Amino acid sequence: MLDIVPVPCEQPGERVETIAADITDLDAMRQAAQGVDAIVHLGGIPEESDWQRILHTNIHGTYTVLEAARRAGAPRSILAASNHAVVFHTYSDGLVPDYLFPGRTPSTV
Repeated sequence: MLDIVPVPCEQPGERVETIAADITDLDAMRQAAQGVDAIVHLGGIPEESDWQRILHTNIHGTYTVLEAARRAGAPRSILAASNHAVVFHTYSDGLVPDYLFPGRTPSTV
């Protein structure tokens, strides 16, 4: 498990390796990816934030995770994306309809 802050293992006998590193640190990510069967990438800023923070973590971070996996020869990578991958809607906009495609808003459909 890799996070920007140290993550304690709480269960006795738990076999989890934890690494504290920034998601955009390619060397740290490549070392973390060495010898793994799969990488599950769930890191990112899940809420609205300033562009520089989103760019650093969500965009550069995802690139770094996938590039580290490639360089380390990790055979599988799984990643999750947020609603920002499609288009951002504030909570006041209500539910996003299932027919909404990227770049469109309910008022333009």
